Amino acid sequence: MFQAFLNGSRPYFKLIGGANFTDMRALRYLATVYTLAGADLIDVAALPEAVEAVRSGIRDARQVGASAAPVIMVSATFDDDPHCRLAVQDPGVCTGVCSPCRQACPHDAIDEALRVVVDRCVGCGLCVPACPYEAIALVQDPQAPDLEAVHRAGARALELHTGSGGLETLEAWREPVTSWVASGGLFALSVNPTQLAPEALHAVIETVKGWLGLSGWIVQADGKPISGEAGLRSTAPTVQLAAEILERHPGLAVQCAGGANSHTAWLARQRGVAIAGVGMGSVARAIISADATDHEALARDPGRALVDPVVVADVRAARGLVRAVHAPEEVHP
Repeated sequence: MFQAFLNGSRPYFKLIGGANFTDMRALRYLATVYTLAGADLIDVAALPEAVEAVRSGIRDARQVGASAAPVIMVSATFDDDPHCRLAVQDPGVCTGVCSPCRQACPHDAIDEALRVVVDRCVGCGLCVPACPYEAIALVQDPQAPDLEAVHRAGARALELHTGSGGLETLEAWREPVTSWVASGGLFALSVNPTQLAPEALHAVIETVKGWLGLSGWIVQADGKPISGEAGLRSTAPTVQLAAEILERHPGLAVQCAGGANSHTAWLARQRGVAIAGVGMGSVARAIISADATDHEALARDPGRALVDPVVVADVRAARGLVRAVHAPEEVHP
């Protein structure tokens, strides 16, 4: 089922919804748009309701002509991984009258009353330095996933973000991971050089190689976690990390993420880095312009995807990102 991801003729595209992003209306809409755009994987919080929201969005897209359904992946995190952070305001410090935090947030996670919208916060941290009163801090809020429940809901891929977790922490995941793969699921291990020193990072990969061998799973090279940036400079770290992992662990499937954008697949090809795919989160969500009203209207009538100018524009923008991964030589001739 997953060989197209691991040994395909072109890199796959993964939409990263966010391990703590739980705006179910937005997830359904994103799934509809990116299914129509040709995404291969959609990665969301490890919650059955998040998986069900994505399945609904995929179904909406299939009703109006999408030719294929993306595989649904869920993300689990170690306690200190940046993907399980949330912004929290101190009401005794926040003045409630200025708006630098709202202007800095690319995820619409701060409302007009300057309150954090928890289900939209992905922990990027851009609001923290923006606040002139130091009224916002990031706190860890890891999910404790029920893997059987998310599998029943329709998830067929599992990703583990290691944070700075050592081998002892990782060992607790041996049985869940090997059981997931034995049941036919796809597994991905996400590592980032911000939290793991090089030897520790490679030791984590070696440990999972001991569980699963070389084939049938993915290493996600998370170069700049949750950066949301769009240029070549942003994506260079993930391509470099992917190259280093492939050099140390030939035969593994390695996917870029963290700073990934429309330049990633092209830069990897230019540098001769044979990546399996590219995952985009903040960049992929930021190009979507529809608001909650559009989300709900599309859920009621999927046919709007073919005629509503807002939805049509969102699908066109999403196709551009997907195309930049599937055919980078056409986007960067």
